[in-house]
Amino acid sequence: MNRAHPKLIVVSAILTIALTQSPSQSAKAGSSHSKPTVIAVVLGKEVANAQKDRLNGMILGQLLERFAKENKIAPTDDELDEFVVMLEVSKKAQSRKWRSEREKLKAELKSDSLSEKDRKAKEKFLRDIESILATEENCPYLTPKQEKETRRGRREMARMFVRQWKINQALFKKYGGRVIFQQAGPEPLDAYRRFLREHERKGDFEIRDPEAAKSFWNYFVNEKMHVFASGEQSAEIINRPWWKKTQTGEAEE
Repeated sequence: MNRAHPKLIVVSAILTIALTQSPSQSAKAGSSHSKPTVIAVVLGKEVANAQKDRLNGMILGQLLERFAKENKIAPTDDELDEFVVMLEVSKKAQSRKWRSEREKLKAELKSDSLSEKDRKAKEKFLRDIESILATEENCPYLTPKQEKETRRGRREMARMFVRQWKINQALFKKYGGRVIFQQAGPEPLDAYRRFLREHERKGDFEIRDPEAAKSFWNYFVNEKMHVFASGEQSAEIINRPWWKKTQTGEAEE
């Protein structure tokens, strides 16, 4: 059974887009003394049974990568700059939240009405927060080389997520449908399903294992596992850069 957590499927696809292996690497990774059972084929590449847990990300990721290249989808420098700023804003906002929570816990622990169970839980939470804040405060200054690597890492993270947002925009424009809220930003779920069905009919991918196929499609057809935006909201939220919420303070509530 494909056991990838539903909320990680599109994140996995984003990483697949960024880290797609070359054919030689894929062949090497799948090599063994006995030929592995092939459960799927996507764009001519075989997916072995050992890769079943990554099937959703591999199929969707490779198809989206080709879609992005065919449609020349790429983030602009301004979009990348905005995303990097969001990362810094989010980091500072989270630090403020930890400090606020620390003071709140200290005040609560002064109460004599706490049960022993609640007191122990709050004391543990306070120790965890203190540890996080101590790490931040005592973190040594970065060397120029480390600072350069940090900036590069933020830029690459920005590139992955902004590109995925633009891919989602393009899919929504072409296929329409409903939008759901997820960890990696809003997703055009109906557009994903229609996109996949279209490419399955074209023979761009085939899932040969019935159990794996059932698990694969569950994310895209099981409506009970998603929170949908209202119809009039769908176009608005899919076309608005979701990371700008943090910069305006909306995500800090």
